[in-house]
Amino acid sequence: NGRPAGDTLLKRAAELLRQVCDKHARSMLAKLDGPEFAILVPDIAQADLAALGEELIGGLAEIEEFPRTDRSVMPHVGIAYYKHHEGASFGKLMSAVSSALAVAQARGVPAWHVQEAETTDQMAAMYVEINGMFKVGLPRERVVLQYQPVRACQVAESEWSYRSEACVRILSADGTLIRAGLFIATAKRLGALQLLDRVIVEKVMQHIAAHGPVKGGATAINLSLESIIDPVFVEWLHGQLAAQREVARYVILEIAEHSIIAHLDAVKAAFSRLRETGARLSIDRFGQSTASVGFLRSLEIDYIKIDGAYTRGLVQSTDRQFFVQALVGIAHGLGIQVVTEYIESEQDFAMVKSLMVDGAQGYYIGKPE
Repeated sequence: NGRPAGDTLLKRAAELLRQVCDKHARSMLAKLDGPEFAILVPDIAQADLAALGEELIGGLAEIEEFPRTDRSVMPHVGIAYYKHHEGASFGKLMSAVSSALAVAQARGVPAWHVQEAETTDQMAAMYVEINGMFKVGLPRERVVLQYQPVRACQVAESEWSYRSEACVRILSADGTLIRAGLFIATAKRLGALQLLDRVIVEKVMQHIAAHGPVKGGATAINLSLESIIDPVFVEWLHGQLAAQREVARYVILEIAEHSIIAHLDAVKAAFSRLRETGARLSIDRFGQSTASVGFLRSLEIDYIKIDGAYTRGLVQSTDRQFFVQALVGIAHGLGIQVVTEYIESEQDFAMVKSLMVDGAQGYYIGKPE
């Protein structure tokens, strides 16, 4: 947008970050290269880093651009928790910060990520292990699923179907659970996303078949673009679901909105085929693109999950409230139910209920477990 607009943006970002820093004694705000800032917070407990990450993303919510496009401005935060130890160095600390920031940026939405400075060597070893697993084929026993609950906002819980989302983890050699943000990029680079999707689908369906519906209702499975536009994968998935229709009715197949726009015809064909099995269909991170509402009518779906960027700062932002309310009205007019994510407080939950959102997900509702 040109240098003057860039300068104005950087100045406003600095003002917003200063407001966050003012809440933390002895904190220091600095400008690094290009669009990067740094904050040193000396007096903070490790347990409070997640809250700090949310506070920073929320504090910078004003600079985000909506509706979102590939060129939109959005904030990302990388956090390294420093404790003095033998071998500690400024270089390792900055390397940890850079790694954390890269993980946050890879999520494609405003996000934060925490990485301890002294675990840089362990992180490197972990990436080598992940790379090796995906290169030789992913052992099923190394894939672990956690389920994050989704709560009804407008009806009794017994009348609400979308009850959870499957969150994939990988079990490392030392027994640590590795979150998706740390291995999805590797799986994509090695062409292993379809393999991962197959294992997740099988594990969710096996869990439902053996133990009944997760949290008493349907579970969302996030599928990659690579899977949903591949006719071979779609036929495999159709076969899995059609063979267990009592299980399929408790499965929601979810794909991110940004994956759809350039492949609308292929996604339509896949959704039409998969709907035959009794599974339900959903669009994740809805509202990122200006084209969102345009294709909503042409896809037969059951749910949209509004992009979490609209939820952050929702209580303080009348613009976000108006946007969410408008999306809810359009979706309901098409017979589609609306879910929001990143609900982190009682105030957030009360607000989305007042905006007639159907379901809510976030740490206030429950963590993945």
